[in-house]
Amino acid sequence: MMKFFRKYTKHLLAVFMALLLVIWLAGDALQSLLVNRGAQDKSERGTLDGRTITQEDAAPVFQQLDVLSTPELRGVTNWKMVWLSAFDELGIGDDRGGIYQYHFGILRSRGDVLDEDEWFLLVTEARRNNMFVPNEAVEEFKAAKGLIGPPLSRLRQLYPMKVINEAIRSYLMVQQQAVAACK
Repeated sequence: MMKFFRKYTKHLLAVFMALLLVIWLAGDALQSLLVNRGAQDKSERGTLDGRTITQEDAAPVFQQLDVLSTPELRGVTNWKMVWLSAFDELGIGDDRGGIYQYHFGILRSRGDVLDEDEWFLLVTEARRNNMFVPNEAVEEFKAAKGLIGPPLSRLRQLYPMKVINEAIRSYLMVQQQAVAACK
């Protein structure tokens, strides 16, 4: 047996290294292929007001977050710190020193800003409070933030226009909710 290992050590090492490389690089892809997609969508993500929230229920909001996290929208809609736009809207965004101290205090205490689950809760709460953003407001937002021409066409290559508009609408709804909460 030892003679076999001495003779084929390099071959075995190459095979095991290739196997480890495949597992490491393609681990997520293999896992997604092996996991039943239907069962994953029905898996419980949490509860909200006694109602079970599944992965399927949260998927549209998470897709909107993917849109908001694209390079074209990341700079204009900082969804992880949505309260910054609420401060600007309320007119207290001019006191940058006080605001930055406040934000850094929050960041130090929390360690991170909003995550996906918190964003889902904010969007759900805004819808529950009947926050309404008309199509005109979405179009005005896109025009004001420069989401016309090439940036919009790059975004449309990745997502349908309906999903882009819904993502912007959810951002504006949460922003309205934050402004209403601060008044």
